[in-house]
Amino acid sequence: MKVINPQEASPYTPELHFNMHLREVVGKTLGSFTAAIGYMEPGGGAEAHKHDGEHLIFVLEGKLSVTGSDGTVQVPAGQAVYIGVGELHATKNEESERAVYLIITVPSRGK
Repeated sequence: MKVINPQEASPYTPELHFNMHLREVVGKTLGSFTAAIGYMEPGGGAEAHKHDGEHLIFVLEGKLSVTGSDGTVQVPAGQAVYIGVGELHATKNEESERAVYLIITVPSRGK
């Protein structure tokens, strides 16, 4: 068991993302998945991209717009969106308040 304080992690902004940052909760060196807390400012987002693993975004505060092959959905606090392996997606905070979310990525089998 390990207690983790994400506020102690250095903030970083992934490639293709803007006006936001992540703080790692669990990295590849600790577990078989990654988890981070995301902080997306109004107007922030991520250009279309994909991941080698399954991806879950659980919104804790605010609301995110998530665009995928099926169109754009609004994901408010208390709800989540699942993004499959290799699924192209983009995110944006179209609200006037910061969005905070938990993002979990599980690598595809064999990776």
